[in-house]
Amino acid sequence: MADFDYGKLSVAVDIGSFNVKGAVGYFNEEGVFKCVTIESVESSGISHGYVKNIEAASGCVKTLLLLLQNRLYSKIKRSSTLANFKIDFDTVYVSVSGAYTQGVSKVIERNLPHNTEVTTELIQEMERENTNFAQTGYAKYNKDFLLSIPQRYILDGFEEENPVGCLCSHLSVEFQNVIVRENAVANIHECFKRAGCSQVNIMLSAMNMSDVILTEQELSDGVALVDFGGDTISVSIFQKNTMKYIYVLPKGSEHITKDLEDLKMSGKDARKIKHRLCAMPYMEDSFNFNMTVYGEVHTYQSDVISGIIEQRMNKFLNQISEVLSVTLAGRQLNQIVLVGGGANLRFIKEKFEESLGIATRLGYVRGKEECNEARTYASLLSALYHAGGHSVVLTDLDVQEQETASSSVEKNESIEERKPKKKGFFKKSKQLVEIFTGTLFNDPTSDPQDKLE
Repeated sequence: MADFDYGKLSVAVDIGSFNVKGAVGYFNEEGVFKCVTIESVESSGISHGYVKNIEAASGCVKTLLLLLQNRLYSKIKRSSTLANFKIDFDTVYVSVSGAYTQGVSKVIERNLPHNTEVTTELIQEMERENTNFAQTGYAKYNKDFLLSIPQRYILDGFEEENPVGCLCSHLSVEFQNVIVRENAVANIHECFKRAGCSQVNIMLSAMNMSDVILTEQELSDGVALVDFGGDTISVSIFQKNTMKYIYVLPKGSEHITKDLEDLKMSGKDARKIKHRLCAMPYMEDSFNFNMTVYGEVHTYQSDVISGIIEQRMNKFLNQISEVLSVTLAGRQLNQIVLVGGGANLRFIKEKFEESLGIATRLGYVRGKEECNEARTYASLLSALYHAGGHSVVLTDLDVQEQETASSSVEKNESIEERKPKKKGFFKKSKQLVEIFTGTLFNDPTSDPQDKLE
C-alpha cells in the first residue's frame, strides 16, 4: 500500500438501534471492491434507526470513527514509507433505513400542444416540480423528503420506458417519493458534526443493497428485499429494475430477544438461544439443554423456546404479508431475499416460504463469502460499495512541522528586520530632543557625534 492512492478510500457508517457499524474500503486498479476494516460500537441515543439523543449518538459515532482511524493507521503504518502522520475523515457516507421510512406515490402531469416532442428539459422540469412539492408537502404529516425515484412515464394513456423524443399531447410522470421521520436527516448531520465530521452523504440502504445483493433477473422480474434488523424490518419492492415501494416496520429480531427474557434470562443469553434454536419447532426433534443463568443452572426445552420464536415470527410475517398485499397491487413477485442480522435465524428461509408462499433465499453482498457476517453487514458493505471515495485525509506531520518551522523562521526574520528601524527612530528622536533642550542627563564627556550614530 506504499503507493496506494488514499483518495480512493471511502468511509461508510450504518446507524442501527443496537449497533453503529463503520467500514473503510476502496476499489483497486482491477475494479475489485476491497474492505480494509470494519468496526462496531454499541448504540446510544438511537431508536428504530432514528437519532433521538444527538449528544449520546454523537459520542458513539466519535468512538466508532476513532476506532476506524486507529485501525487504518496501523495498516498504513506497516506498509507506508511515512514515519509520522495522522488520519482524518473528511467525508462519511451514511446508510439510513429508520422506522416509518416509506414510499409515497406522486403524479406530475402536463397538457401539451398536439404532437409535442418530449424533451429532456421537460422531464427535468417535472422532476423539479415534484421535488419542490415533496420538500414541503409532507411536513404536515411530520415527514421529511429524502429522495425521489421516477416510476412510470405515461404518454397519451400508454406507458413508455424511454419518453424522450416521443410525441404526445398529455404526459404524466409517476414518482415514488421516499419520506422519513421528521428531522431524521437533520439529526444525523448534527450528530456527525459534533463527532468532528461535517461532510455527510446520506444514502438509502435499500437502494444501495439492490445493486450488490439482488440479481439482474430478480430486479427485472419482481423481488422483495427484506432487511431483517434488530429493531426494524425494511421491505423494499423492485420490479423492472426500479424500486416500486419501501416500507420500514418498527419491529425486529430484538423483539424475539425480549420475549425470551421473560423466561428469566439475560439479553445476552437470550440472543445466544435465539440463534441456536429455530422458528419452526417441527423441523427438528425436541431436546432439553442446560444453561447457566445468573449463576444458576437451568434446564430448557427446545420446543418451548422454538415455539416462542415461532409465535413472534408469525406476527412479523403477518405484517409483511399486509405490506406486500397493499404495495404489490397486481405486480408480480417471484422472489424474496433476506438480509440483516435477523436473517441468520435457523430455518427462517423455510418459514418465509411456508407463510408467504413465495420462493425465498438468503442474500449476501456480491463478491463476499456467503456467511452470517455478509448478511449482518449487508447494509454497511453496500453503502461502502456505492461511496464515492475521498473520505480519508492523510497528513505527513514531518512535512507539516518543517513547513511550520520554516514559516516561523521567516516570521522571526521579518520581525528582526523591522526591529532596528523601530529602535533607531526612537533613539534618534531622543538624541535630537537632548541636543535641542540641553537636558541634565547628557554626559558632558561624550562626543555629540556618538549620539547620532
